[in-house]
This record gives sequence, structure tokens and C-alpha cells, in this order.
Amino acid sequence: MYNITMIAKERHNLLTVMVITSFLLFAAFGCEPVAEKQGLDGNFNSDSPGGEMNFSAVVKWIPLEGGFYGLVDKDGRRFLPINLAPEFRQDGLDVWVRGKPADVATIQMWGTPFEIYEIKIRLPSSQFQSSTLI
Repeated sequence: MYNITMIAKERHNLLTVMVITSFLLFAAFGCEPVAEKQGLDGNFNSDSPGGEMNFSAVVKWIPLEGGFYGLVDKDGRRFLPINLAPEFRQDGLDVWVRGKPADVATIQMWGTPFEIYEIKIRLPSSQFQSSTLI
């Protein structure tokens, strides 16, 4: 015969088993393994210290999520500049950029966040108009 005390103990035991099982399943499948950061080109190593890089790109107006400016290099890689100066916010502007990928979260789901250290407008005669940000 079951009495109320035995039923309560069985419920408590069942609840304990469910909580422990949930915790173990979350621990086993809910966490990603920690891995090295992969470079933008698919490699794990960077040629320059601190992941700094420089490249030519075109400034593009991206009409998503209210709109923002992005950088697209000659290989089609997309960079989301987190500190693009207002004078460089011109769609189609050809620029040379020096900086590094930024470890930040953004609301734009486009490109790799990128912190600009230096940016120059590429003029047809290979002259540069520059702006050093850092």
C-alpha cells in the first residue's frame, strides 16, 4: 500500500533524476568546444603581429537593418567597420585600410567586425588622402 509519504518521496526522486539528466545533457551537448580563432582567409596564423592586416576595398552602403557602411575587398570578403570616419562614408569609394578584426558583437549580421587604424582614399594617380584613427 502506498501512502502519501511514499508518493512524495517517489516524486522527489523522479524530479531529482530529471534535473540531473537535464544538466548532464546540457553539459554534453549544449556547449561548443573552445577552439582557436580562425583567420579571415581560413588559416589560423596571421602574417602580422596581433592579427593586423591591410587591404584595398570599396566602401558599400548596405541597406539592411536601417542601413550601414561596409567594406568589400577584391576577393569579395566583407568587413564591418566599427569606426569608419564620416568623411569615408561614401558608397563606391575606393580605399586602402589598415586595422584588425574586432572581437565585438554587432546587430548587423553582415561581414566581419573590423577596427580601422588607418584609412586612405585611393585616387587614380596612386596618391592617397589619409586619416589615421589610432
